[in-house]
Amino acid sequence: MKSKFLIITFVLFIAVISISGCLDSKKHFEDEDISFDHPSKWETGRIMDLPGATIKVGKDNTYVIIYKNKINNSFSLKEQYSRIKENNKKKLAKYCYKVISKRTLQVDGTDAYEIIYKIGCNDTQTRQLHRNIILEKNGYIYSISCTVIPPEEFDNQKSNLDSIIESFHVK
Repeated sequence: MKSKFLIITFVLFIAVISISGCLDSKKHFEDEDISFDHPSKWETGRIMDLPGATIKVGKDNTYVIIYKNKINNSFSLKEQYSRIKENNKKKLAKYCYKVISKRTLQVDGTDAYEIIYKIGCNDTQTRQLHRNIILEKNGYIYSISCTVIPPEEFDNQKSNLDSIIESFHVK
């Protein structure tokens, strides 16, 4: 009798966790260059018309694009990161560009740079939050470019984006 109660309790516990999303499953993307995990309900697709872009993964108004470009030996990764920040400031000023945070972190065992920023001044512009990470590996610069629309959804999507970034691996 006691073992029946334990089994029923365990089954109900697993059912509640599954329904609540705590056991949200992941899919694994892998090609000849990179691999990463992403939410199982997100779709993946190749990008053919955006220079350097290799793969896009996402759902609804949240997506991640991975870029791969040959290293420009004239600049260090840190200098390229600084150039990206300056270019964003100039090119996106008319869209009310606002830096939320910037930091260095480890991705795939190497130093990487992250910048999180918002764009979109009013209802006539699509308000977006971008989280961009760049790292250098095997002679290439990899950029993990995350977009969340509207910015208020970022906290709801952060764990999904973190999963991609934390599992990102260059072969």
